[in-house]
Amino acid sequence: GIAFYCDLLGCQQNTRRPKESALHSNCGYLTQFHTQVTDAAQLWRGPIEVVYTEDELKKVIARAKASTTTHSGFTEMGSRALRVTCP
Repeated sequence: GIAFYCDLLGCQQNTRRPKESALHSNCGYLTQFHTQVTDAAQLWRGPIEVVYTEDELKKVIARAKASTTTHSGFTEMGSRALRVTCP
């Protein structure tokens, strides 16, 4: 989870929450993902939308292009969107 949400998408790990039960990833001021820490993958039903500035989106795209381990595929959707799949 940390590689995908923090290293690739640029979220910040909420260090005030213990990692033993859930990973809390902050994206901006008002968005936080809670993902359970388990051996099995957690399934999100439907897309998750994260809004970036143009510069921040370019950084995410560059990280996606440079990495083969933080995601299982990505598609640039014009100059203003990116679809990325968690491994």
